[in-house]
Amino acid sequence: MGRAFEWVRETPDAGTMKKSDRIALWGVIVVLVVLVAIEIAVAAWHVIEIAAGPPLVVSLAVHGIPIDGFGDEATATAADVTLSSIEGGERALLIIAQVSGALSWAVLIGCLAVFFGCVARRIPFPRRLPMLLTAGGLGYLILQSVSLATRHAGAMAITSRLDGETFSLDVDFLRVFVVPIVLITIAYVIGAGRRIQKDTEGLV
Repeated sequence: MGRAFEWVRETPDAGTMKKSDRIALWGVIVVLVVLVAIEIAVAAWHVIEIAAGPPLVVSLAVHGIPIDGFGDEATATAADVTLSSIEGGERALLIIAQVSGALSWAVLIGCLAVFFGCVARRIPFPRRLPMLLTAGGLGYLILQSVSLATRHAGAMAITSRLDGETFSLDVDFLRVFVVPIVLITIAYVIGAGRRIQKDTEGLV
């Protein structure tokens, strides 16, 4: 029976890959890890701000609000509101949005780091990587959906309490939906490559 995470520790011959390419790939991994660390730190800071507030500044997606100094056709798409009070439900929704958003990026960057690590070590079709990338893509989609839903619910609750009537939903479809599809597609390609590799073993 194989050891746990044996596919990660596998080290095949890397003679056909340039050393500079391998260094570049490991550099990309380091940058990705730094980026996710920054994202988690920023989210943690926002959670502290939300938990410690008010006063608390929140950004609300709006539409139809005229901008002073511009023509009648110029309207705002976002507004920063300083809250002098915040209810427990609103606070919980904003915190969940921050936490789930940060976790989604941690899952995504973790999957990409493992993928680039396999490429750097010339492991073309790792056995468990397709399952990992698929689970990571689904996990990212779920966490991003939770973040979007809770952020939307929290913003609506705040807008309603402030008697606002211009709330609009701001959805980044590329970030929420396209990114996990790309990750799952990569998992499918790796899985298909592994099956082809297995079928053609001994034929060359």
